[in-house]
Amino acid sequence: YLQTITPLLEPGSIDEAYLDVTDIEVEDYLNLAKKIQDDLYIMYQLPASIGIGPNKFLAKTASDMKKPLGITVLRKKEIMQKLWPLSIEKMYGVGKKTLPLLQMIGIKTIGDLANYQDMKMLYDTIGINSAKSLYEHAHGKGDNVINSNRFNEVSSISNSQTFENDEYNVSNMKMVLKILVNTVSNRLEKRSLKAYTFTIQIKYNNFKLNSRTRSLDNPINDNKSIYQV
Repeated sequence: YLQTITPLLEPGSIDEAYLDVTDIEVEDYLNLAKKIQDDLYIMYQLPASIGIGPNKFLAKTASDMKKPLGITVLRKKEIMQKLWPLSIEKMYGVGKKTLPLLQMIGIKTIGDLANYQDMKMLYDTIGINSAKSLYEHAHGKGDNVINSNRFNEVSSISNSQTFENDEYNVSNMKMVLKILVNTVSNRLEKRSLKAYTFTIQIKYNNFKLNSRTRSLDNPINDNKSIYQV
């Protein structure tokens, strides 16, 4: 769904993504965020929190500020007001190992990190690379380049078709299913992949979604076998 908004999309995790919407012609980015949020909930029953910012760090931080179903804008000029008062454990990139080390040298908030004077101490405590990255983030700086190829290792291949009108003819459904199977089979073969598990989903006109899954003892990738499953 997010790829229908923009192809400039980077997966953040299994349920997060960064979108670069700089070149999308919209009057109000808050309205775009609200549309995405509403669509995800209506179409997939997924509540989403959305953050808007000039780079990935600020957007990620903003998305965590209001959950669930929040929409937050975090601008660089607002970091002193909105970012610095936050506890350092709320900072993206500060994990379980880093947190006690930062607290040990007196860094309790993101503002403490942004205004920390003894950089040598910071480098010695958490390492120079982590220190530089977190220090930059504390000042609202961060990477704004979308990497669409991140996590490009294939774990699943799928295809879908939405009918223009409600479809009741089983023969038509089977014909479309064959087309979908052929596409999935071709994509598997091009990547020299085979699959053990196959899932079919059907969505009704009230957006109710039903799915059925079958796992095989031996993996396959040819269209006839997949269609039979």
